[in-house]
Amino acid sequence: MTIDEQRPTCERCSKGFHPCKYDDNLVFVNHLHDAAKIVRPEDPESRSLNALIQREDFKQIPVTIDLRGFKAEVVISFFVNNLFVLVKSPLEDGSSILDLFSGEANSTAGMSGLCVAEAFFSSIHGIPEMKFHASALYGQAVQRLKADLGTRTEASRSLPHATIWSALFLGVYEIISSDSMSNWLQHCHGVAVLTEMAGPYGFQMDAAKPILQINRPFISIGAMANRKRTFLEQDEWKHIPWALQPISKTIGDFLQDILCDIPGMMEDVDNLFDANSCQVSANFISQKLRASFERLNSLRISWNFMHPHSCWR
Repeated sequence: MTIDEQRPTCERCSKGFHPCKYDDNLVFVNHLHDAAKIVRPEDPESRSLNALIQREDFKQIPVTIDLRGFKAEVVISFFVNNLFVLVKSPLEDGSSILDLFSGEANSTAGMSGLCVAEAFFSSIHGIPEMKFHASALYGQAVQRLKADLGTRTEASRSLPHATIWSALFLGVYEIISSDSMSNWLQHCHGVAVLTEMAGPYGFQMDAAKPILQINRPFISIGAMANRKRTFLEQDEWKHIPWALQPISKTIGDFLQDILCDIPGMMEDVDNLFDANSCQVSANFISQKLRASFERLNSLRISWNFMHPHSCWR
């Protein structure tokens, strides 16, 4: 059967040359024509919206929302998520590291953390105004830290963990912002003094573990620059902080034990060529190096056992 806009006919009638009685009451339906007749009434609200869009002075929504009111929260979150992502242990009040910033904005730790967070954010995203503001915060935080250390009495040997955090944040600020190595080395020395004053027993609680976890490499790297050994190579600093929970010591912590030995080895090597110093046996240094490599190999085997698909050759 052939169908078009003419009256339909069937092939059988066409081939037989006789009139087709297919449908005498045929009605042709034009859907497009009928649809055009149906006019949907325009909603007044949509009509006003179209008129608003067509106005020349219509202001479009910006691509990005203005976040200046949340600047501190943004830079702090960026700083913590990028540099302190491995710090998961709680602080003294059972909260996260973010509470150092949000608890008391005017505290020394909060101001020190904000200054290094702004310095880090501005250096990554190239914001000079924020860099200048971070510099101003740094000056205020240094004065506050000096005041906090000055008010500490000799009878109170224990230091608040927030004070050690403050010194650490200021040291990280110098690493990010300063071109001179001497500036952050001074802060590194200060962090080492405060950590040693707290003693190994001061880091046995879960609240203090993150501080020691960060301070040990920070202090060791500074000591490597000076080629001088530190208190961290002593056995008590490698065992006492984890004595209450020996299983909590991770492979990373054992790696830091070896890192803490490196500054002392560098000093011993220097003493080999110093005529005025007590001569250190070359065999003794070789034995220490060999023992360190054996421990490193043992840690590598343990890591491969715990994470069999983490690396391959």
